[in-house]
Amino acid sequence: MITEELEIDGEMARVDSFMLASSCRKLSRIELIYRVNEQFIKILDEDYQELIPEQFKVYLTEDHENEIIYRTKNSEAESKLKKLLTQNRKLFEIGRNAGSKVTDTEEFKLLKRMLKEQTKDDDNGPDNIEPKDNENIASDSLQNPSDPDATFRIKYEDNVGYVANVLEQFNETCSVIKSYDLKPNIYSDQKFSQDTLEKIVEDDNIETNYDPDSQDDDSNFLKLLMDGTYYTFELAQKALNFGIKFIPGELTGKKPAQDKMTYYENFTLDEERENILSCAGGYEPEYQENQDDKTKFYAIFAQKPWLKNL
Repeated sequence: MITEELEIDGEMARVDSFMLASSCRKLSRIELIYRVNEQFIKILDEDYQELIPEQFKVYLTEDHENEIIYRTKNSEAESKLKKLLTQNRKLFEIGRNAGSKVTDTEEFKLLKRMLKEQTKDDDNGPDNIEPKDNENIASDSLQNPSDPDATFRIKYEDNVGYVANVLEQFNETCSVIKSYDLKPNIYSDQKFSQDTLEKIVEDDNIETNYDPDSQDDDSNFLKLLMDGTYYTFELAQKALNFGIKFIPGELTGKKPAQDKMTYYENFTLDEERENILSCAGGYEPEYQENQDDKTKFYAIFAQKPWLKNL
């Protein structure tokens, strides 16, 4: 094996993630809805021209796109958005009534998906359609019909696409990629951490020196280096049962002082590292605050929190 040739043992590994941008760009809401409507009308034009209402045939003309998308004033945006969604709803009804020959197409499925993601629930008919507010549209909503699986995430900067997770084993001179994964970019580092632990336990190609029957200390554990966003106390405890020691970036290279508590080892944070969820005993804080850069937290816990449940 490559790891044997490179003399990489089962002592050290590293896990990390990075964003991968989709080749598609993030569209404005008006452009997105227009594109989905346009694609559906074009597939109807190929085989089911009789289903296209006269007022929708304008989508097939050359200048219509520029008129709707690129010549929209700010004052017109809201009314155009509602008009496009109303057309989207009517196209959905046309497709649904046409049966499986149309509803099985990818274009209809995107039409249906976007209608649900972009509008409020309304049972009063297509004329009463109401767009959702921007803040109520989920990050996993459709961003571009050219790449339906791409999601939107604000991390370092706006990103549309995917996140890759890589596990590598290494020594002082070289490293080898042992596994990788690709998910929509709203997939959290903590979920990747859980996935990585399962892969290490189940995959015989990932070397470890751990012997469950050995009575030795943790010196033969696989030391898994990671960013703090991967770390949870609960998952780190689970990993120890398989001879794997999670080492968040802040602790790499030295042992923490015995008289100081590190929030990585003793507290569980949420996925965005913005709030302390619980201490090592599983109790929630009474009050908390943190610095803007999320490097320092201040939390108050009840002196005897277990008494609250009595």
